[in-house]
Amino acid sequence: MNVLFLAHCVPFPPNKGEKIRAFEEIKALSREHRVHLACFARDAADAKGAAGLTGYCESVHVEVLPFAPSLARGAMRFVTGGCLNEGYYENGALHEYVSRLAEDVSFDAAVAYTLPMCQHVPRGVPELFDMVDADSEKWAEYARMRRLGFLYGMESRRLRERELWHGNRAEAVYLTTLPETRVFRGAIPGEKLKVMENGVDFSFFDPDLEHARPKGGEGQFVAFVGTMDYFPNIDAACWFVSETFPKLRARHPGLRFVIVGNRPAKAVRQLARIAGVTVTGGVPDVRPYLAYAAAVVTPLRLARGIQNKVLESLAMGRRVLASTEVCRTFGDKTPFGVVRCGSVNEFVEGVSRELDRPVEVERTIRDGAAGRFSWERNLHDFVSQINAIARVPLLR
Repeated sequence: MNVLFLAHCVPFPPNKGEKIRAFEEIKALSREHRVHLACFARDAADAKGAAGLTGYCESVHVEVLPFAPSLARGAMRFVTGGCLNEGYYENGALHEYVSRLAEDVSFDAAVAYTLPMCQHVPRGVPELFDMVDADSEKWAEYARMRRLGFLYGMESRRLRERELWHGNRAEAVYLTTLPETRVFRGAIPGEKLKVMENGVDFSFFDPDLEHARPKGGEGQFVAFVGTMDYFPNIDAACWFVSETFPKLRARHPGLRFVIVGNRPAKAVRQLARIAGVTVTGGVPDVRPYLAYAAAVVTPLRLARGIQNKVLESLAMGRRVLASTEVCRTFGDKTPFGVVRCGSVNEFVEGVSRELDRPVEVERTIRDGAAGRFSWERNLHDFVSQINAIARVPLLR
């Protein structure tokens, strides 16, 4: 079949959550079908990553979406009563490209990867909508946590309207967790709502591979890994440094907190001024930090979907000390190796226990993760659904 895949990001290299899930979907679909990708890039450097997808896609088209004009367009749409997120990704050049392509290629199905891409699906093509997360819920939480919260609340309500409109129009709607689907129960037909948890590349995140101790990872350290221009990660890093780390340092002099991740925001960079805190910025490989950390923490106070940083740590056989909010994303079955920490004191006690034991791989943690977070297994239903909505039997 010819499958159109619309993504709000360039799904390569698969080095962050949004890119990983999209890449794995494309890879799985390409085994049976011809995938035509149209996506957006943050800048010219980001667009170059699309070259890595030519082996999986029949065609690849990238539009660079400059931040300032895109935000202005989204803001104008918001001011006039629309949805900022949809307005940001409204793009005539990509829409025209897809329309022309649809005249030359008879698409059997389309995947809209996240809400803003639904507007670019050609009319009449059966649509699978991978919402990923309930963004309207995230913006509602922003309204409670951030300045000018009433604006975030308005966007949350508008997002919910668009999620419901597109969700009811699509043939199937996927989300990453069962708690996310519960948000839409009764508003989107139950038979349309489906769960596909994320996976992890266990051959890459393999604790048996040797790694040199990473730069900035000397001595005993606690690691937090994530994209550091993302508000929930920024908030988590700042909270941990201000509330938890001083108590840990008082109990364990010389302990260091290493924040690992691309594009650290100013608030994160400023944390490096505090004794014992290291901000690495982007690194070529996060595995050495996971391998050598005395403890791995994910102290998010706002969490939607599944945190890939948690899955990668589990694949490395490392225990993860996670906030209640992170644990809640896994529904009723928190993975073995994830330790719930619901307060500062629980983080302090949990990290202290890890510091008192040697750094080592726990095979039962990795084995448990492998049984649940396999991309091959989790994507099977996704590919089957594409075949079903296009009325083409599953190839065997």
